[in-house]
Amino acid sequence: MAKTAFTCRDSAVPLADGRTAADVNTGSTTIRIEVTDTRTERVPVLASPAPDAEADRGPLLVAALATHWGTTPHVTAPGKTVWAEISTPPDR
Repeated sequence: MAKTAFTCRDSAVPLADGRTAADVNTGSTTIRIEVTDTRTERVPVLASPAPDAEADRGPLLVAALATHWGTTPHVTAPGKTVWAEISTPPDR
């Protein structure tokens, strides 16, 4: 399994408090992307922003592209992990 870390431009917390990673298992047809932060007061909600809105399109884009997505609260520390899974076609 390969894990790649990258920076999220729209992070609500300093990079030291957040983690973004993509897990790719070469034996699987699913890619999992996780974004973790320490904020508990704001959970992503699927909404329909106004056509000229400059924010709140993230969950809409994730829902359109992902096979499954959701939020997992942290049990032992403040925060949450927002995750999305994208199924890819099997190799031929």
